[in-house]
Amino acid sequence: MVKPANTSNAFPAQKLPLAQLITDVCQKQDPEPVMFWDADPCFQNARGLYSCLSKAISVGCTELFTSYISWIQAMMESHKIPVQALIDDLCSIKEACVKLLPAEHHATIKWYINESIAVLHNRPDNLPSYLRHDKPLFVVATRYLSFMLQGNQRKAQELITNLANDGEPLASIYENIFQATQYEIGRLWQNNKITVAHEHYCTAATQS
Repeated sequence: MVKPANTSNAFPAQKLPLAQLITDVCQKQDPEPVMFWDADPCFQNARGLYSCLSKAISVGCTELFTSYISWIQAMMESHKIPVQALIDDLCSIKEACVKLLPAEHHATIKWYINESIAVLHNRPDNLPSYLRHDKPLFVVATRYLSFMLQGNQRKAQELITNLANDGEPLASIYENIFQATQYEIGRLWQNNKITVAHEHYCTAATQS
């Protein structure tokens, strides 16, 4: 199937009525929907999903939405929620959008959601680590992450300061340490290997 032409200039921003309709569709199909798996109202979760969908369509980037969906699925899997639960929710979003939004947007909506479902079907069981032996500064990045997860911001900061003083370009430090470890922290959190407190601490410490 060919990707439909972009309709971003007129894509509706009806988050509230759409979120309510998506919620109604989900609850009609399943009295206890598992959107985002937690106890937060399905309405808020539906609103967030549609927000990401509309942004992806507005910039014509399918990967923006499929990456977001993969991220959600990783977290759901860590809580033992099957992929079919998210697929059902995505189908509910597609149904609600077709019911509420103008017909000229239907093909685009269906494309984005069908692409995200295809990604879920083909997604590997385990996301690989972002810290790899073949990447520059692998050893330093691994030590930096270890210090962060131990709550030892001082040691992590000393590691970076010494690296910069030895002449390592700042761009390299940002890409090969800060970016790589933040991605890895996100992966660990998605897979329920660390707590949200760990994630917040590491992010705040890295920002500092």
